Amino acid sequence: MRSRAPIAVSVLLALLLSASEPHGPATPTAATADTTIIQSAPAVADPRTPPRRLSVPTTTSSVPPKARASSTVVTSMTTRRSRPEILWGIGDQLASAVKTPIYRNAPVNMVTTWYNGPGDLEWMSGYQKGSTISDLYGQGKAIELVVWLGDHTDYAISPQFLEDAGALARTFKGNGPHRGRLYVVLFSELETYSSDPGYFASLKRAYRQALAIFHQENANARVALGLGGYGWESRPNRNLSLWDDAIRASDFTAVQAMQACDNERNGQNIIVPQLRSSVQQLGTYGKPVMISHFKLWGDPSCQTAAFAKFMRAVFNDRSMSSLTADGLFAWNFMDDAYINRPGATHETAKRLLAAYARR
Repeated sequence: MRSRAPIAVSVLLALLLSASEPHGPATPTAATADTTIIQSAPAVADPRTPPRRLSVPTTTSSVPPKARASSTVVTSMTTRRSRPEILWGIGDQLASAVKTPIYRNAPVNMVTTWYNGPGDLEWMSGYQKGSTISDLYGQGKAIELVVWLGDHTDYAISPQFLEDAGALARTFKGNGPHRGRLYVVLFSELETYSSDPGYFASLKRAYRQALAIFHQENANARVALGLGGYGWESRPNRNLSLWDDAIRASDFTAVQAMQACDNERNGQNIIVPQLRSSVQQLGTYGKPVMISHFKLWGDPSCQTAAFAKFMRAVFNDRSMSSLTADGLFAWNFMDDAYINRPGATHETAKRLLAAYARR
C-alpha cells in the first residue's frame, strides 16, 4: 500500500505544477478522436543503439530511494523480477496529468503534453519561466511531447517548424536544476497528413532535420516518428518502406493505439491484434517501442466495459511478456474517465499497472 508521505509528495507536485503551468488548451486534438516516462537521463541507456530485445534500464531519479519505493502500489500476484516491465504514462497536458487519480495512485512515471500547431508555442514557452519541467525531472519523471500537426500540414514541412522545434527542445530541457529524459513523437498520425508521395518526401526530410535539432538543443531528448496504429487493422504487417530510413535514424519507435470502444472482431476489440501486430513489426527495427497514445472512444459506459475487457486480454503475463520481448518499453494513456473514475475498472487498472510497472 502507499504511504502517506508519497501521497503528499504527489499532491504537492500537482499544486506546484498548477501554479507554474502556462495557460494552454485543455485537451489535444487528433485525427481519429477527440482528443506516458521513463527515468531521469543519467540512468538511462541511449536508446539509439540498444541490442535487440534487451530490457530498458530501470528508473532512477534524484528523489531518495525510500521515497521512490514507497510511492508505488505493491501487489502480491508474483514477484516483480518474474514480470515484464513497462514505463507507464498519462496525459493530454502536464498540469492535468499530475492531477489524475491513476497518476497519483499507481506507478506512473511519464507525463505527456501535446503540441498541435504554432499557436501552442507561446504558451508552452512559458515553461521556461517557471519550475514545472525541473520539478517533474526532479521527481524522476520523464516527459513525452507529442507533435500532432494534422491541422497544420504545410507548417510541418516549413522552415518555421524547424525554428520552432529548437524552441520546443530548449523549453522541455527545463531551466534546472533538474534534468531528465524527454521523449519526442514527431508528426503523430502522419499518415493522415496527405496522400501525396511528394508531400511525404518533404515530411520525411523535415523529420530528419527536426531530429537533429532536438539532439543538438537537448542532450536528453529522444525522438521517434509518430505512426498510426490503424495501419495494422486488417493485416499483421504493413508496408513501411517509405519511412524505413527515417525509422532507422530514430532513437525509438512510436505508434498510437486508438479505436472506437465497440469496434470488435471475433469477440474482441480490433485494437488488441492491431496493437500486438504494430509492436511486433516495429520491434524488428531493433529499437525500443512506445505506445505513444492509447484511447478507446465512445459512450462512457461502452468505454469502461471495453477497457475492462481489454485489460483482461492484454494485461496478463503471457501477453505482456510477448509485447516486451518484441521491444515494448513505454505506454501512454490519454486522460480518460474510464481509467480515472473511481470504481472497479480504476482499481483493476491500478493493480495491473503496478504489477507491470518499471520503477
